[in-house]
Parts: sequence; C-alpha cells; structure tokens
Amino acid sequence: MATPDADGVYRFTYELAFTYSMYSPSNNTPVLYDVNSQKWIRLNSTLTSACNASNVITDDLDFALQDVNQFSGLHVRMISINGKIPGDTIVVPLGAEVEMNFKNRIGTRSLSVHVHGLDKMGLWYTDGVAFVQQCPIGPNSDYSYRFVADTAGTQFYHGHLSTEFGEGVMGGFLVKKTVEKTYDAQNNLMVMGREYYTLLQVFIQLLPVTNFFKGHWNHRHGGRIASRIRSIRQIFQTIERTLGS
Repeated sequence: MATPDADGVYRFTYELAFTYSMYSPSNNTPVLYDVNSQKWIRLNSTLTSACNASNVITDDLDFALQDVNQFSGLHVRMISINGKIPGDTIVVPLGAEVEMNFKNRIGTRSLSVHVHGLDKMGLWYTDGVAFVQQCPIGPNSDYSYRFVADTAGTQFYHGHLSTEFGEGVMGGFLVKKTVEKTYDAQNNLMVMGREYYTLLQVFIQLLPVTNFFKGHWNHRHGGRIASRIRSIRQIFQTIERTLGS
C-alpha cells in the first residue's frame, strides 16, 4: 500500500522515456537468450571487440538481469516508465485522493494516460481521453491527473492516444477496501501473506511484408482471414441481438 503525503494525497511521478527491450542500461549492452544452449548472453558492443562478439553471463542472473526489460524477448524500441516496463503497480485504499504526474520525455511524440476501471464520478475531465477530455501531453512537458480512487478492484493504467499502450506505457492500479476480508470455501478467514499482480499482454507477430506481394497470398491466407472476419461479425451480431432483446 502506498503512503500519502502530509496533505493526505497519494502522489506518483512517472518519467516516460525511450528505451529498448532486451537491453541492460547498467552494462550498456543488449542481451539475448540462446534457446539451444539455454544461456543468457551479453552482446559485446565495445569498439575493440569483434563483430557479433558476445559473452555468456556467468554471474548471478537476478543481479545481471535486474534492469533488463524482457517484454517480448526481441530487441525493440519501447517506452519505459521510470526505466521500467510495465510501470510500478499503484496500490491505494478506496476513496484515496490520487495525483499521477507524467513527464513526457519521448522525443516529439504526445500522449495521454487513462486509468482503466475507475468510475471517476464527477471528474470525467481527468479520464485521459485525448482530444475529448484533454489536450495530449506534449513533448518535454508535464501533466498531472488528480482524482479519487472511487472503484475498488484490480485496474490498470495505460497510454491512451496512439501505439504507446503496446510500447510499454502501462501498469497496475489496485484500489483496496481497507476493511475487506477474504474467506475460503469452508468459510475460514484467510490471511494473505503476499499478493501478486499479473499484467498480461498479447504479442502479435506480424507477417513479413513480402507476403502481401506474393501471388499466392489470397490463396493461402485469404480464406482464413475471411473466416475470422465472419466469426467476429457473428459475435457482434449475437451481442446486438442480446442487447436488443
């Protein structure tokens, strides 16, 4: 559980900056995992090293990989939150007054941030929908969201303008009832020694662009795509019929 300041406000400051997945800032080297040898490897990037030179990590892995954002396991430019992907999980009590300050340090790009799951009754203008509830947070500028955590449960915050959600701008947001108790199936009071927050994200492996120019593209893939489109259409038709009735 976070601690409020002297004014009783739970304040959090986040700097958004570009980084790379599978990269160690402390060692200034990319890393990779070799599935054949099942070893973690540092790619040697010094000027005096041979091309593609690498070193198997032999020291403590927990220490060596502590600042590595593994994400999808590929070397991709991402957006970190205080150097992390995802950002730290926020835990506050129900009814807490929260202030989230974001420092946009991602070059020339703008963004906004939305906390998914909160009602924010009477504070709709703090919900983070760009061009509807606010102007985006411009490059090299700061912006604060101040609101009340009015919905108990497991929520999360994420970028809400363009592709930054999939680039790492996300993190957990838990709102806890301070007097809530949990019981097992036999109605025995459970004492939680430790709680875990899991944030899942689907990684989409894009097909090579050359496939779009192959003569047999429609023959090989068109049928499956059309079938999936029909399935999605059927799902929405079912929802419309249910809501209509």
